[in-house]
Amino acid sequence: MKTRYITAIMAAVIAASALTTAAGAADITTARLGSTVQTTEEYGTRYTEIRKSRTVKNTLVVPRGETLYIPAGVRLALNGGMKLEGSVYIENGGKLVVNNGGALDITGSLICDGTFVADYFSTLNIADAGRVYGSKTSTVKIRTNKVSLADTCTTVCLGTFTGYNSRRFCPNAVTALNMSMDFNDALQKSTQVSASEALMAAEMGYYLLDEVPAGSRDNLLTIFFDNGSAVTMGYFANSHASGLTSICGVDVWTARNVTGTGAGEEYVPETLEQSIVSSDVIVRAKCDSVSFDGEIVTCRFTPLETLSGEQLSGEFSVLYDSDWSDEFTKYYNENCEYILPLKKIQRNDSEYYFRRGNSVIEVTDGEISSAEVNGEKQEFTFEKLRTKIKYLAFLRDSE
Repeated sequence: MKTRYITAIMAAVIAASALTTAAGAADITTARLGSTVQTTEEYGTRYTEIRKSRTVKNTLVVPRGETLYIPAGVRLALNGGMKLEGSVYIENGGKLVVNNGGALDITGSLICDGTFVADYFSTLNIADAGRVYGSKTSTVKIRTNKVSLADTCTTVCLGTFTGYNSRRFCPNAVTALNMSMDFNDALQKSTQVSASEALMAAEMGYYLLDEVPAGSRDNLLTIFFDNGSAVTMGYFANSHASGLTSICGVDVWTARNVTGTGAGEEYVPETLEQSIVSSDVIVRAKCDSVSFDGEIVTCRFTPLETLSGEQLSGEFSVLYDSDWSDEFTKYYNENCEYILPLKKIQRNDSEYYFRRGNSVIEVTDGEISSAEVNGEKQEFTFEKLRTKIKYLAFLRDSE
């Protein structure tokens, strides 16, 4: 009798526990997250931005036609996991974590410029049409061994990866196809490009303007990988501005702008790739003199080699405003050689140039001796930079 009584109690406890777990893992939509989110409808898509860090205990559902946007500085933790039928975009500095016991089922797209973690004892399932893409700035951690990847799913991480299934998540790029489209989405021309060139374009960063320039059309670049994955990116590339607009069908440019996170930013520094595309000319030149007129600094250069754009045959001037920096930094030294992405300007009936972007690339004995972009040290060879300039100029000129 006593044994039966204990058994009955244990069965009741187990049943109650199962009911509690089932209730705790009930499906909810982003609308149930209340003031944590802000939602905007644009171009037939629902854009939902997570406004502050939080943990969701239930299973979060992102349906088709919705993009969940996790901006920089925000951490979304999922205890019950997620059913991702639409899209998730994680901005650089944002973080998505599937906690122990949670299940992430992907039939849509997860695009990561920030951090994505599938923690210990969580479950990750990516279906045939499911897509996970991590850019060069991403950090992807697959700590669980409970991973199911369909044969035709897309799994590409170009950033930092740790954990299980690294061969599937970190494939090698094989080749790429660049496609120019007209306004009716009809193919005008296609050009096969090398994998290394395509990966350079993937580093361009996103389009920085709040408005699409009149007459522009985003082209498509598809990169093919040796695990069977293919990643298609939309981009603009012209002398006005440049950058990626979409990845794997996720309109990142629109998501950033309609949520307000990407729009109206005081200053978004250009990547080196954007500076290259947006320049009128890129030249290796020797600095002859540096002079000051109030806050305006004038550097005189002698061109040594034109890498892209119009040929510069004689001495030219580069202007910059020292007042733009809280503490004036002398960017160029006399008798030193630099690689300069330049934009032409007219001032007082004279022709000058200003430096595009915030890069200082110094050359010594025909090789890059130091390179700094937006205050960060960079490592690349002169030959690699030549290749990057050549290909990105091709993207610009094909627009």
